[in-house]
Amino acid sequence: MKQQQNPKVSVIVLNWDGLKYIHECIDSVLKQTYTNIEILFVDNASTDNSLIECKDRYKSISFIENEENVGFAKGMNIGIDRATGNYILLLNTDVYLREDYISVCVNEFLKDDTLGCIAGYEYIWADYFLSGNQAFSGVYGLRKRLQITPTNIDSKFVFGVSGSFPMFSMRSIKDIIQAYGSFFDEEFGTGWEDNDLRFRYILRNWKTKLANTIAWHVGSASDRENKKLVDKSIEYQVRIFRNRFFIQKKYIATLFPCWNFQLYSLNLMILFYYLLTTPRSSIAYVKGYILYLKKLSYLNLQQKRILDAMIVNKKELLKYIIGF
Repeated sequence: MKQQQNPKVSVIVLNWDGLKYIHECIDSVLKQTYTNIEILFVDNASTDNSLIECKDRYKSISFIENEENVGFAKGMNIGIDRATGNYILLLNTDVYLREDYISVCVNEFLKDDTLGCIAGYEYIWADYFLSGNQAFSGVYGLRKRLQITPTNIDSKFVFGVSGSFPMFSMRSIKDIIQAYGSFFDEEFGTGWEDNDLRFRYILRNWKTKLANTIAWHVGSASDRENKKLVDKSIEYQVRIFRNRFFIQKKYIATLFPCWNFQLYSLNLMILFYYLLTTPRSSIAYVKGYILYLKKLSYLNLQQKRILDAMIVNKKELLKYIIGF
């Protein structure tokens, strides 16, 4: 298929109380060498002055104001529904893009119409300092224990790239929506929704690639920049644990049921570990499991939809497995 030259890129910035980094983030978009860009600012009912300041400062941006914090998955879906670009860049507020970021990504898309998702290398952004240190190589592989792990897989295409600044083709987005009913699964809220999407892309035969460009990322800015899961809020931990069970039910139980015994054993070990080390996290773990159980009917329907929508052999997924 012939690709349109100088295609339009929609940049969706999802904000919730992101005042600390939001101006640097948006300024990095405005400084891009690639100019055919629209910026959609989706605000999840912020309580700081970030929305007010941005509306006053950036007159060329389109603002979408949600009446409540609907989470990452639904917030991004709302932005995607309003986007008009050929490519969509989903951007966290604590990310700063190198000035060639969009240009490099677009050029990769133009060379390969099987490419559905791309992102650059992730570097550390700490205290307004753009570090030369890499947060990781930029490439994710999948472990059988469901951890998405940095890896040096020697492959043109990978299981996943950073979920903080990925770019997607609109063609792939429309295909995912048609196959699954939505782009992100909104039941995930915030946390592991990008892992779910990585599975969706592979099973629909869309390729993911690492681009030779850079973005700097603070990480967990919406949760007081706590990097470790046990240091995050109880509400956040509950969602992560619940969403991990979602992934296991939707994909592993559906495609690789033989893994389930190992994962169930690991789940018990995780609970026991938290009971001994961080009891508050063990409480969050149990709450997350209870919430997962309440969604079993929904997840059973999703299992059927996943099988109906899958257009590759499940062995394709095994290419990205890097051990337990």
